[in-house]
Amino acid sequence: MNQQVGHQFAGCNRLLAQYKSIGGELLRLEEATGPYIPVTYLHLKQFREGVAFIPVEVLESYLDDLLEVENTDASLFIQKDAPKFPASYTSIFGIMSSMALGLYAASSGASMLASFLLTMILALPFGLLWHFSPKKSARRLSFAKVISFEVSRRRGGDKDKEGASLFEGFIPRHYRGGTQGAAFLLH
Repeated sequence: MNQQVGHQFAGCNRLLAQYKSIGGELLRLEEATGPYIPVTYLHLKQFREGVAFIPVEVLESYLDDLLEVENTDASLFIQKDAPKFPASYTSIFGIMSSMALGLYAASSGASMLASFLLTMILALPFGLLWHFSPKKSARRLSFAKVISFEVSRRRGGDKDKEGASLFEGFIPRHYRGGTQGAAFLLH
């Protein structure tokens, strides 16, 4: 996959189109959920419908490529425009500024407790911003969870434990697909 995007898969246009389709569906899913909204059964159903005509072997191959660090987002068709000034830069600048302001307060005669509290209060929003800013690896992991769930569902993993998905613990039980009999509702 280290080749150019237009010439990957040894010239197989069908596989290229299938990868584009999977990447497009993942971007559509990401647009619907955002970085903080959990993936629901409805989102999984929309993804399932979008990749219905793609063979499970291609989904497994895409999952392997997605988890491979060397593969770029562009080669997987999940590339997004990066923000011009990422939240991590703002967070670092804010934390450093709050530390400088706390040191200035301490050097100008404020008590150590007051300057420490000032530093902590000013740094808290920037620390939260840093913590909750979306990370590239977390984005790929969330995509991998969705694809793994779909592969597992197609292989019968929602029926037994042998075909269980790679990320089974991340998706709540009531979001899992598959047909369930009336006896299940009696529990």
